[in-house]
Amino acid sequence: MNWNNLNILQKLIVGFIILLIAATTPELMLLVDLGGIELAMTALVWYLRPVIAWMHLKCRRIKEVFFILQITLKRSAWCQPKVFVTQAAFSVTALFLTSSLALSIFFFIPGILFNSALV
Repeated sequence: MNWNNLNILQKLIVGFIILLIAATTPELMLLVDLGGIELAMTALVWYLRPVIAWMHLKCRRIKEVFFILQITLKRSAWCQPKVFVTQAAFSVTALFLTSSLALSIFFFIPGILFNSALV
């Protein structure tokens, strides 16, 4: 990244980031003064490396959770037509007997969605 090759918007964004970070790391302004914006950005990336690694780990964990959720939903009874028809009929019957949509949704739907994960 060469500072002279950036357009005005990119320069404003980089400068704004430097000003925000300079509030917590005053040594960054010294690096800008002595070495230029390239040295300051390199030091900033080096300084934020643990945060970047932590965020990468959290993103990977979120992907794993969504993958497990996807597998659980694919293997659940919800995807099996025979079980779905029986459970839907039972839920509709509960809806008509109790006149409570909340009861039929919150009581019966989690059992069918997470049936394979619980067994």
